[in-house]
Amino acid sequence: MNASGRVERERQIDKNDGKERMKNKRMKVEDSGESQTSIHFEKSQDLMQKFHDQKMDVIFQDNKKMDKYLQLKREKLELDREHKEEKVMTIDMSSLNEMQRKYIEMKQAKIFERATVQSGFMLATVICLVM
Repeated sequence: MNASGRVERERQIDKNDGKERMKNKRMKVEDSGESQTSIHFEKSQDLMQKFHDQKMDVIFQDNKKMDKYLQLKREKLELDREHKEEKVMTIDMSSLNEMQRKYIEMKQAKIFERATVQSGFMLATVICLVM
């Protein structure tokens, strides 16, 4: 072979080596791309899980607050009802006409019945707990 043939052959080898190196680089980039994708996916999953957990904590706290609010609301309604019943039970009926008096007496009878039932229930509950 002459010098120009040898140079041409070396260029061909260098060209093939260059192609091979580029191919290897692409494969490495693709492999690292896949691993980068899986890393990003795992990070994304972790973030989604953390977000979900935080959201559930907020919902749980909101539910606890709502339960407390509803309990306080029930207690207030109970106190309001007791206050109104007390007014009905202590009303001065001397100035009322016959129809008003009968109405108040019916209200008082209902209040008394409800109080008796509640007291009976409470008494039965206490008896059961003692036994």
